[in-house]
Amino acid sequence: MVKEGMKKTISVAIVCGLGMGLPLAGQVHLEGDHSPDFALPDRTTGETFTLHERENRIIVLDFFAYWCAPCAFSSPDLEENVKGHYEEAGGNPQGLAVEVVSMNLEEEDPGLTDEFVEQVGMDLVIDDVNFEAFSLYNDTGGIPLFVIINGYRNAEGLEQWEILLNQAGYPGSAAIRKIIDAIELEPEAAEVLFADLPDEGEGWRESPWFGWIHPGQAPFFFHLEHGWTFVAPESTETDLYYFDTGIGWLYTSEELYPNIYSFVEESWLRYSIGSERWFWHDARTEWIQYPLN
Repeated sequence: MVKEGMKKTISVAIVCGLGMGLPLAGQVHLEGDHSPDFALPDRTTGETFTLHERENRIIVLDFFAYWCAPCAFSSPDLEENVKGHYEEAGGNPQGLAVEVVSMNLEEEDPGLTDEFVEQVGMDLVIDDVNFEAFSLYNDTGGIPLFVIINGYRNAEGLEQWEILLNQAGYPGSAAIRKIIDAIELEPEAAEVLFADLPDEGEGWRESPWFGWIHPGQAPFFFHLEHGWTFVAPESTETDLYYFDTGIGWLYTSEELYPNIYSFVEESWLRYSIGSERWFWHDARTEWIQYPLN
């Protein structure tokens, strides 16, 4: 329970920049650290809020108390210019979800806390009246305290649950948004076609319809008879759009092969399997060996 004298000390501590107020935690997790999990009650619903269940979002923790003078400015600004901004924008510039979580530290005078929450317009308020979460990040004893945590598994250059900001005193919505806007996901690895086929030795795989293939480096693969090919992203293991350096862009499928459509020739080609790249050219009605001399 926060005593009246402690309230004053905390409030003065943050205004004056002093490391006084609430007892400091034994182990504080700072920027760059992995945030531990915590589970605390939602003030409105009573349901348990668990940090590590908030995956796939960027989480902003706002530790406040109704009597904290700086909180009377920082919390409304955070709600309007961080929470409201990202709700309107549909996430950060990369479309990543942002969640602002208001962390109430005051147990006494619940009516005054409710009044503060209503005035500010807080939606998600978690009670941390025993300082369970606060003690994980508090190294100054002062509030307001702001913590930004990455909840994405595949954020580029970041670990999941990594602390990106831990600051007593409001840095301002612009500083918070700058951190959030810089977060983006790692590019998805290109699918390696035919990689699920059994490796018959040194990476070679045999497609039941397309023959011997070495996956190579996606999106390129090497075909024993056709040579190096570049596979278009929309291709599947049964439906191929690919670029042959000797012919150009081609299309074939499990149902069509060895019939292959050439977009450059605007004609169907029928490959003579096992030959040295001989194709029957439907439009010319003749056999052609590619690449042309």
